[in-house]
Amino acid sequence: MSKSSRKKEVIPHIANAKLLYLRLFRYAWHYKAYFLISIFALVVLSASNTGFLALIKQVTDEGFVKQSPDQVYKLPLMLFGLMAIRALAGFVSLYYMRWIARHVVEVIRNEAFSKLMLLPVSYFDAGSSSVIVSKLTYDTERLSIVSTRVALSVIRDALTAVGLLGYMLYLDWKLTLIFAVVTPLMALYLRKMTPKLRASAKRVQESMGDMTKAAEEAIAGQRIVKIFGAGEYEVNRFAKIVGNNRHIELRLTRISGLNSLVIELLAATALGLVVYYAVGTFSAGEFAAFVGALLMLITPIKHLTAANEEFQIGLAAAQSVFEVMDSPTEMNDGEKTIQRAKGEIEFKNVSLRYDNAKKLALDNLSFMIQSGEKLALVGRSGGGKTTMVNLLPRFYELQQGLILLDGVDIRALEIKNLRSQFALVSQDIVLFNDTVFNNIAYGALRNATEAEVIDAAKAAHAWD
Repeated sequence: MSKSSRKKEVIPHIANAKLLYLRLFRYAWHYKAYFLISIFALVVLSASNTGFLALIKQVTDEGFVKQSPDQVYKLPLMLFGLMAIRALAGFVSLYYMRWIARHVVEVIRNEAFSKLMLLPVSYFDAGSSSVIVSKLTYDTERLSIVSTRVALSVIRDALTAVGLLGYMLYLDWKLTLIFAVVTPLMALYLRKMTPKLRASAKRVQESMGDMTKAAEEAIAGQRIVKIFGAGEYEVNRFAKIVGNNRHIELRLTRISGLNSLVIELLAATALGLVVYYAVGTFSAGEFAAFVGALLMLITPIKHLTAANEEFQIGLAAAQSVFEVMDSPTEMNDGEKTIQRAKGEIEFKNVSLRYDNAKKLALDNLSFMIQSGEKLALVGRSGGGKTTMVNLLPRFYELQQGLILLDGVDIRALEIKNLRSQFALVSQDIVLFNDTVFNNIAYGALRNATEAEVIDAAKAAHAWD
């Protein structure tokens, strides 16, 4: 894949990015009462920063320069009260934003997992299970960043920056304009770097999936690895993937670090000019307050720059998770139900080609199995034996032909009712992380009695 084509693939259009964020924000807005409480606390927090500077000005002029006895005793108490309000506002905003984030992640994880249970088998054939698990765990966790943490940072730091700029304008609007000149330069630079950040964030997501996939394959296939003496090969393969992940993560770090460096240099330039022209025009308190405001303004600017990086990482994760949630579910267009099938099965001119396969897995196949009749399917590997079995419960959809169960087209049956007519002894042995009882009485059999479960275990020679 060329560099240009890869860029087109991994970088969503800015309009799509907005749609992604709005879709994600709707989950957070479901808890709007807590969201508004948090925003109110952020307003108080930002106002306290400006109040702090005003007190610093008063402390310097009245307490140190004029040495007013009344102010010496009052100002420390006022500072303590202001800092206490600031600390409380910070706690409230942080707690409620984190509370919303955890609920958003929980809801999206449950919705994504519920959607996975409705996707066709072909979806799981096309992708690695480890990559899918990574979407449910790693990617959904990253959503907490963009759903509330970025909002928290943007609102808090934007309000703080506006408050500080307003106070600086109040002190001296001419000097403030010197600092304001660098703002468009910052914005232009960030706009240029945002696509690179988004692309790197997307590749980080993909590399994490590749790493999880490689580890899962080697661990799950230990017998194969050992019998073929492939331990060293797997170690080298995993090391190569981890090295690639390191390279991608460092690229993201370099872009982020460069952003911070450029922003700080621009801010430092403005700060130097302001200090140079401010000497001799302010009182001691005004100068301390103005320079303090400038220094405090650098922090929210840096935070806003970092928020852009986190925003791109979160959007890449959102795109990954929403791709799962937007995947088409398996077809369930049947409406008929039957109580208990007799077991007559007929294939009529059945053909099937798997996704991305060149050859047909089944080509114009026809046969009938009478109720009670036993049929053994014998043939070479890849001949279509498993495919025929997988077609009965509609794990895959036909391209041509009909499959009849007791003379009824299986596509006319409600899919849950259709699958309840079959028992499956799979080639793949799966034990769920649950009791033996619940593994036997699984799914539709979850209401089975203990006696029925014991009888089933004995019939399967699994009773000791």
